Amino acid sequence: MRFTDQYNQVQLIRGAKWNSISILYRQLWFAVVMLLLARMLTPTDFGIIGMTAVIIQFFNILLNLGFEAAIVQRPSITRIQLTTLFWVNIIMGSLLVSVGIIFSPLVGIFYDMPELSSVFAALTIVLFSNSFGLVQKGLILREFKFKQLAKVETVSATIAGLTALLLSYYGFGFWSLVVQQIAISVINVLGFWLISSWRPSLIFKLNNLIEITKYSINVFYFNVLNFFTNNIDVIIIGKLVGSEQLGWYLMAYNIIFRPIQQLLIIFRKSLFPVISRLQNDLVSFHNLYIDAVKSLFIVVAPLLLLIIYPVYIGLPILLGSKWIPAFPFIVMLCFAGLRVLIVSPVGIIFLATGHPQYQWKLSLFLVLPFSLLGMWLGYIMYHSAFGVVLMYNIFNIFLIIPGLYVAFRIIALSLTDFFRDLSDMSLIFSLLILVSGLSFLFDLYTNISSLIIFIIHTVIGVFVYFNAVITKMPSNIASSFREGLNS
Repeated sequence: MRFTDQYNQVQLIRGAKWNSISILYRQLWFAVVMLLLARMLTPTDFGIIGMTAVIIQFFNILLNLGFEAAIVQRPSITRIQLTTLFWVNIIMGSLLVSVGIIFSPLVGIFYDMPELSSVFAALTIVLFSNSFGLVQKGLILREFKFKQLAKVETVSATIAGLTALLLSYYGFGFWSLVVQQIAISVINVLGFWLISSWRPSLIFKLNNLIEITKYSINVFYFNVLNFFTNNIDVIIIGKLVGSEQLGWYLMAYNIIFRPIQQLLIIFRKSLFPVISRLQNDLVSFHNLYIDAVKSLFIVVAPLLLLIIYPVYIGLPILLGSKWIPAFPFIVMLCFAGLRVLIVSPVGIIFLATGHPQYQWKLSLFLVLPFSLLGMWLGYIMYHSAFGVVLMYNIFNIFLIIPGLYVAFRIIALSLTDFFRDLSDMSLIFSLLILVSGLSFLFDLYTNISSLIIFIIHTVIGVFVYFNAVITKMPSNIASSFREGLNS
């Protein structure tokens, strides 16, 4: 049996169940909201929000300082440490809001779009709100309160989406997206306080944070570097190419990569608290990790190949012709998603085993330089958003093996064993690529209705997909899945 601890196995499935329910609902709701907003707003509106939100995301990393992960990972944590962390976050949040408002005109100057200054200043409200909820969220994850967390995040997504739609309908343009971001943050924090029984006291002792900081500072270093690695493309495209092409790219990102990110959040939220308890038992850690990653890959990877043709048919119908230029980005991101599913989970190894320093060093000396080089060449060669994103993803392919090798050494997992576990999916991938390719050929070079091709494509693709899930899933997952769902 690959999972050696039945309790850990069930906790993982139980967490995945509630995280999945929450994220599935939020992703479907997000898709509906984006569909309606895309018809009322322009690619430029989405590009404006992308330019400013990416900076707010960086400020959020500065606010977090790696403390949330430290709360979850530590074997024990005192009330004094929690209270001090809370007040540190409040102080940081206030400072970041002040800095953001004072220097907001520079955002408009950098992008040569004055309207971005007021948008960025408004979005700093998110920072102040988030500073009140970081400790509470860390405790919620630490205590496996996934069900309560799912309810809060579901409510916040619903209310924020309805608010954005209402404001967009009445002509508020990109401001509807600004208010949506603020509403999500405020409602989430209020919910965290309702779930968590912990309350801060008037205690502030920085010397109690020494042990936590040794861990969290390395998480922080990685988060900063990872931010630039994953978001520098948005900054470069917004600065050099413009908001319209950025809007096309962000729409493709929301269609393809956002669902992947949400699934990875399920994976991390569910696995990290459980696997952190196994940091002194590398055999169990090794077994839990490899089965969890293989299960994630089997469930998600085939869908990325299966979805390409349906998106090709549905994009102009659902979003309108103004979004057709987003399709090449969608195809590219579907294949890039396969890489992300393999590489992204390794971060859990670094964090759960207490070696976050390896993670940020890998990003600083390998991932970030390769990413910057790829995007620079993409812009020089193509002078377009597509060229920047294409070369960025091509260069990141070369980083798969080095990244996995560094992480797997910690848990004594060989690259050969890992890829052997995934190799039995090769036939499934070949069939799905063949199905997608034939669908495009029949659509372009025959008189067969696109609807008929779509139906045949879907029927065959769904059959192949479920056959893969049923036959390739690790055999020990099924019993734990049933027990976790029923608990």
